[in-house]
Amino acid sequence: MFRLLETSNDLPVLAQRRKRPIVSCTECHQRKQKCDRQQPCNRCIKREIPDKCRYEVPDTQRTFDNISVSEPDIRTTPNISSSLRDDVPIFAGTGAEALVSTNLGYSSRITGTPGLIRSIGVVIDEYPDAGSSMWLNGDAALQYRNLLRQLPSKRHINMLVSFFYSQLSWQYEIVDDALFRQYLHSWDQVPYTARNQPVHLPASLRHFPALLFQLLALALLFQPMQYDESLRDLCHAPGMDLADVASELSDAGWQISALFASSEVTMPKVQAGLLRACFLKTTGSVARAWHTLGQTIRHAQELGLHRLTESDEFCVDQSQVQQAQEARVGRKLWLVLHLWDGHMAVVLDRPMATRLNPESAPCADVGPNRLLGSDDLAHVTPFNMILCGYHAAYKFLQEIHNLSSATSDAGGRADEIHSAIMLNVDLIPEWAQLKPQNFDGDFPWLRAARETLYAEIHFTLLALHRPFIFQRSHSRAQAFTAATRILESQRRLLGFIEPTHYPSFNLVFATFDAAVIVAATHILFPNESRGQIQQSLGRLQWALNNFHAMRGRNRLAETAYSVTKAMCGKVINCTSVPQPSLERNEDSGASGGSLGEPSDVVTQLSFDTVQQIVTSSSFEGISPPQPLRDLVFQDYTAALPPPDIPTHTMADYPSAQFMIDDEFWKIIHDLGG
Repeated sequence: MFRLLETSNDLPVLAQRRKRPIVSCTECHQRKQKCDRQQPCNRCIKREIPDKCRYEVPDTQRTFDNISVSEPDIRTTPNISSSLRDDVPIFAGTGAEALVSTNLGYSSRITGTPGLIRSIGVVIDEYPDAGSSMWLNGDAALQYRNLLRQLPSKRHINMLVSFFYSQLSWQYEIVDDALFRQYLHSWDQVPYTARNQPVHLPASLRHFPALLFQLLALALLFQPMQYDESLRDLCHAPGMDLADVASELSDAGWQISALFASSEVTMPKVQAGLLRACFLKTTGSVARAWHTLGQTIRHAQELGLHRLTESDEFCVDQSQVQQAQEARVGRKLWLVLHLWDGHMAVVLDRPMATRLNPESAPCADVGPNRLLGSDDLAHVTPFNMILCGYHAAYKFLQEIHNLSSATSDAGGRADEIHSAIMLNVDLIPEWAQLKPQNFDGDFPWLRAARETLYAEIHFTLLALHRPFIFQRSHSRAQAFTAATRILESQRRLLGFIEPTHYPSFNLVFATFDAAVIVAATHILFPNESRGQIQQSLGRLQWALNNFHAMRGRNRLAETAYSVTKAMCGKVINCTSVPQPSLERNEDSGASGGSLGEPSDVVTQLSFDTVQQIVTSSSFEGISPPQPLRDLVFQDYTAALPPPDIPTHTMADYPSAQFMIDDEFWKIIHDLGG
């Protein structure tokens, strides 16, 4: 019956039958019937035993046990292979409290019902079926496999991952390089049959493709004009460019995240959500990015990241090392989520969903010391740059967001916060200050990170004083000063970064907000800043050049250019400044984006007429300008943009649940005739 094999001693032995993986459910396998591999399968439904339809877990243990990482990675990042093993099977080794947390929605960390169950030591004999709770329908596994087919080749993946971590990761600091590469190595070891049954994969590894898709999408979006020719292979249709491919990859990653139950949350899923928000924000879908950020924050809270403290990072023995390292990663990620939440709340005038006690902020990273004998350089890391900004200014964002000009003592509190920020700025370590250092060449990202830190600290000051610019001349002066320093910093930054970074959202938001504050100050309060009009016009001229240079690669830059151009014309008109020749030279590239003749934009007004309008205007009850919020929702009632800017109504943005106060833009329009 069996084929005979000849051994070296010429003795016949029986060949072992090849053991094939069992793909049918246990009931169909026992009956030797064909199974459609659904959950539950059609035959079990007909037998009226859907609760007994189960599938054997494939032996993926050996795969993960063989995963090896380099010694430096083990010291600096969590042991990924260990965490993967802990996830298989889904309910293995868990008690009744895990089921209460998963199925009833209780937090596993609270000292309530789950805590009581844990202390009693309740043991249950039967567990709900993992497959039926995870997959809402039988098509989910098929959708998962189909989405995985959109992943680029291994060669392209390695190329894009290297580009992301060499050029972009310092701006986001969402997932560590070594940690991500360990996940990627683990994913590469998963056999084809296991990928076809993702329900049996560890939860973290099951979610990793979503993170991979988002990282690849951002890497494609920021490719230089002269990118590697092999990337053209990713464009599968005529007229397709890398931005289109990036959009498809990001959508695929988001669809993978949506396949799983909302209660199944892992660190890669949270990281993927934040990178998705980055992608949407960069491509101009800021409202969608805000909603994605909110959902990601809720997922992070499901993991308990908001409750992690410094004590969670310390381990007593070797068995707690992995848990301590994971706590470190979680605390850093929660800080980044909090800063994104605070920044978007201030910029878009949206509610904040996070809170963070400054005393609970994670401590500084200690990176590899690249220069012998210099201990300070061990702290030169992108995350520590973020920490510098947090301790100097960003920690006040949640209080700034709650400040209201209607409160009698709010102005005094704003001055106190301003003084505290300026004192903190003096405490920023020398390596993070704007002064060039002889070690800058060892950290290619450092120069741009310094300018970004400087601009964002002054944006915090601008946001602090903006609610009071119509009531307090002191706040008006401070906001104007912060705006001018932002424009100066952005000008330096654009002078040395590559056009690769033009899609960045930050290059528009800081410049546009600052330009509007500078222009509005000269238009509405011309007597207070007449001595600086020439310098301001030079800064506004540069802002126009900046927006014009980025128009082809940044969706928001197009509208920002037209609005700023119109406001510049009003500044010239309202301050009686001799009109320079500001015709834009279309062939001059980045230096050619400038003003047109003011007479093409506004009607000429005498200075006395402007003074009369400003004097008669009452600023009581008028909200301070929120330029970027208005830019995002395209709601310009001041009729500033020229006809080439598309008009939108709030109906075009159903996610906007508020009405934008347009009195500021109406006044600007009236001053322009």
